[in-house]
Amino acid sequence: MKQLLQYSVMLLLGATLWAQEPRIEEVRPGVLQTDAATVLELAGADLEADGHLSLLDGGPYEVGNLLIPSGISGVFCDGSKVYVSFYDTVTKLGGIQVLDVSDPSNPTEMGRFELGDSASSVVVRDGYAFMPFLNPYTFIGGMHVVDVQQPETPIRIETYNTLTSPQSMAFRDALVFIADSSSGLQIIDVSDLAAPVLAGSADTPGISWDVALAGDLAFIADGFMGLQVVDISDPTAPSVVGGYTPAGSFSFGVAASGDTVYLADFANGLLVLDASNPAAPVEIGRFATPEGATGATVNGSKLYVTDGLGGLHVLDISETTAPRWLGGYKPSGSSSFMFGVEVEGDLAFVTDTQNGLRIVDVRRPSAPAPVWQVPSAGESLDVAVAGDLALVADGAAGLAVFDLTAEPAVEIARLATAGSAQGVTLEGDLAAVSLGSSGVELIDVSDPSTPASLGRWDTSGSAMAAEIVGDFLYVADDRRGLQIADISAPALPLRIGGFDTRGRALDVLIAGGLAYVADDNRGVRVMDISDPTAPREIGDVSTPGRASGLALLGDLLLVADRSRGLQAIDVSDPTSPVVLGDFIGEDRASAVAAAGDRVLLSDGLNGVKLLDLADPASPRLLAAHETPGRAGGVALFADGSLLVADGVQGLRRVAAQPVPGELQVTADGISAEVPAGLPSGPYDVIYEAAGGATAVAANAVVACGGGTLLSGLTPRALPGLPIDWYLEVSSGRDLGRLSARALLPDGDLSTDPVFVATQGPSTIDLVESSDGWVVRLSGADEQGLRALWTQVAGSGGFPLEAAPDGSFGPVAVQDGLPGGPVLIEPMALGAGALPLQLEGPATAYRFRLDESGRLVAAGMRGSDTDLLFELSAGEEPCRAANLRSWRGAVSNYCRQSDPMDLARRRLCGGPLVGRPDGRLAPLDDTGDRPVPVGGLNPEGAPDPRHPGDRIKTDRLRSLDSAKR
Repeated sequence: MKQLLQYSVMLLLGATLWAQEPRIEEVRPGVLQTDAATVLELAGADLEADGHLSLLDGGPYEVGNLLIPSGISGVFCDGSKVYVSFYDTVTKLGGIQVLDVSDPSNPTEMGRFELGDSASSVVVRDGYAFMPFLNPYTFIGGMHVVDVQQPETPIRIETYNTLTSPQSMAFRDALVFIADSSSGLQIIDVSDLAAPVLAGSADTPGISWDVALAGDLAFIADGFMGLQVVDISDPTAPSVVGGYTPAGSFSFGVAASGDTVYLADFANGLLVLDASNPAAPVEIGRFATPEGATGATVNGSKLYVTDGLGGLHVLDISETTAPRWLGGYKPSGSSSFMFGVEVEGDLAFVTDTQNGLRIVDVRRPSAPAPVWQVPSAGESLDVAVAGDLALVADGAAGLAVFDLTAEPAVEIARLATAGSAQGVTLEGDLAAVSLGSSGVELIDVSDPSTPASLGRWDTSGSAMAAEIVGDFLYVADDRRGLQIADISAPALPLRIGGFDTRGRALDVLIAGGLAYVADDNRGVRVMDISDPTAPREIGDVSTPGRASGLALLGDLLLVADRSRGLQAIDVSDPTSPVVLGDFIGEDRASAVAAAGDRVLLSDGLNGVKLLDLADPASPRLLAAHETPGRAGGVALFADGSLLVADGVQGLRRVAAQPVPGELQVTADGISAEVPAGLPSGPYDVIYEAAGGATAVAANAVVACGGGTLLSGLTPRALPGLPIDWYLEVSSGRDLGRLSARALLPDGDLSTDPVFVATQGPSTIDLVESSDGWVVRLSGADEQGLRALWTQVAGSGGFPLEAAPDGSFGPVAVQDGLPGGPVLIEPMALGAGALPLQLEGPATAYRFRLDESGRLVAAGMRGSDTDLLFELSAGEEPCRAANLRSWRGAVSNYCRQSDPMDLARRRLCGGPLVGRPDGRLAPLDDTGDRPVPVGGLNPEGAPDPRHPGDRIKTDRLRSLDSAKR
């Protein structure tokens, strides 16, 4: 959706060809606070006060593309060079192209390698490209080895010719692992580039499309057999050891991170599997994609999923079992089919099998967060709202009833319908659910917690939508036009009339004795239904698209017209409806709702559009909200908030977005005030000139929620158990991710460490001597520990793992003063535990690691030792606006024994009590009330959430907000 060219569709009918093209060169400020009004200034060319300013959801957007008419099949990134595999159906040549993407907005070809083969993918290693292919004439598959050290003149080195139909590959050392369709996994030894040989193979039960490696395992996306796991510990004799086949599976793509496997399945979406037991992988999470998942790539804590017609989705996978949608990219129209993706830095390179390579900026993947979202048990297609209730037509899962007073909404009832619920309407306590070929079911919702089916009318066509007026039911019955039934006895609906509209009746709206029927490619039909037994057509109007959804705003009929967006039609004379204006959408407009002068248009895969219809001849775009599913039925509330039935992604409520005020002329351009209340997130700034021409500044501003970011170290434990200290962070909903580190002490740490073989937990000990720091590594894996120490010493600290709740840790903080009380466990940093004898209170640190090398405990010894923790915001504007850098220190607190300091004495050696919020506190003087633990904000003041003594962090401190 975030493609710069897409905004050309915003040109309205009144646009003039000779209008000046506006240009936005600068937007100030780049960061807006959500709780205060902000004056937004735009500098550029041809920006006038009679134009219009709007803010649209930001997120991933296309910055460049290389259009190849036949599309591409694979992509490989190597810094500023990108390699794509292709086949041109016109020239009958295929191969690889080498692209210079140093300017991503203008990718240029550096060179190409072409033969009469259809290339399926490409990987480059050490200046050589490996290109699996299928010859379209001989139907023989193979792999070319191409020297691309001189990218302008690639040269074929050798060809391996005994593959079936290779689809993708992965590398390890000198071995190439190829997913070879019906031949399963093929392993080719390329240690001699001039003579590749087959090392081994393993036939899989399905059709192998993709392969990912992790440890001694190869994970295969095996078509209708889902995931297959192959043991490759002996590459000469690989064997299938397990698999997972979801219902209706056809798996195209796979990615792996340790024991976690991400399977892109065309029928089931993105599946998260735990493969710690390779013989029986278990599904632990799922993200339903609106179309068909085709590929997946892991990059840090984010997963990039291609979704065929549904574009690209960016997911947060920091909580493995619950992938969270951050944002997505979908080009305008429906001609694109996204199949694979590779990520390099801030750019995603997406293969479009219809159009070529698309380059997407994913620097800020997060679209503004919804107020709430509830998952779908089926496929949420339509929604009807009455007071505090929402009724959702949930496809095969029937009718769902939600209580809207809760956030998120709570499902209070569900009724299995006689067919797949396609649409829903509500009149009083009676709901009518359209069931397609199963007709219409009438449901009593007088008690919303126990909806009861009253009766069903099996129409002669396929019921697409319905309206209830009094004792009559009006049904848009697809190819059978308008059908009318008497429902005065709901248990026995009786057909009393109908009218064949000649097209496909997709929606119906009843007002003032008239029926308006959205008749697909036949436009809108207007009927007099004063006699329901004999409806007669009195007017009609053609629409340029396919009329699918209807709403009425006074004398203005609003039509969701599929590929032609919104049509605004004057029906003050129903016998002669007239189209006044339109707004062209980007995908498939299917539903529309109206309140006041505001109109909400459902735009399929591209979410929803909020429009201003004060001037029906020139609908103005006020806001656009991207959704992760396919937007269907919508509702618009009086406060401006909106509700979307978002297909497989369920029900989604979005906050009202304030609209920028009137434009003012400034010395550099124009300005407008953005009211408070803008939801947190990145926004595109759109300027539309009076003539219709538009200028776009993608992701130009970001709205930041919450006030000052608070941070501190908090103990969590039950009484009598060890204490884990967590680095906690709290703020409003901001963008991006923080990073945290446990810092090494200052000083020269370049000394060659001593290694001591032990069978216990791996540790890194630092002891200060007169000659500098002595470093000791203890554990079973000397090579791994030395490599880890090199990395940690070079960066100055241990990275901390983010917990699902946004905190960091756990990191157990240990006070290891020999002979004194301890918070956790003694560190045993005494004589004989280190490579030199310690006398007196020598300064020492210990860092304990788990099997994966993650820091799980840190301790100190010495009267002036501190454990330092750093929290950084990186370059994310929201985080950086509130916090640039923070340091907190946990000192050797219990070393300072003061018998008069009751709080200190009880924390270090006395009883502790657990608080309701999970924190730990000592008893106060009376022995029956906990003393709050407290924390610090970046200014060093007590944390207002937990006031009281700062007993746990004698020297918890923070720096100012300037970047370190």
